[in-house]
Amino acid sequence: MKYCDDDATWRKRIKAVYNKSREDFEDLVEYNNYLEEVEDVIYSIVNDTPDARGYIEKVKRLEHTDEKGVTLRQSIRAEEARMAEEALVQEDAMFEEARRGRNDEAINERIMKGKLKRQKMEVMMGERTEVSNELSLQLKLARTVGYAAASRSQKNATSGAVKNGTF
Repeated sequence: MKYCDDDATWRKRIKAVYNKSREDFEDLVEYNNYLEEVEDVIYSIVNDTPDARGYIEKVKRLEHTDEKGVTLRQSIRAEEARMAEEALVQEDAMFEEARRGRNDEAINERIMKGKLKRQKMEVMMGERTEVSNELSLQLKLARTVGYAAASRSQKNATSGAVKNGTF
């Protein structure tokens, strides 16, 4: 468990400094090399490899030398996260309003999708380490139950129409 805590702590700290996005690079190869370097730094520090101290010093230097750039990128990310959160809140409100007049199963599935989407975004932003397995399983179950219920209601409607001669 300690390894996971160390990994999460260092990952969060390093990602706060190494926080460039795809738009900061001219091509995808440069960006992928940057991401690989970030993962190498995290791996070396967490696993206490011989070059871990050098990487820790490099992170500290980067914090101080590129402080304005790091802060600017952090504020841009925070604004993007705020806007995404606002969109999700609006979406949740829309779903809640629609819930009053529509099928609860479909609405619940959409709400779970929104929550799952929010968790995935939090993972990408480094605010969360993983997506909730329970939420994923609930969404899969809701889909299965929802599809089964829709299939049953479709069969009932078709068989009723055939019996009544309206089909």
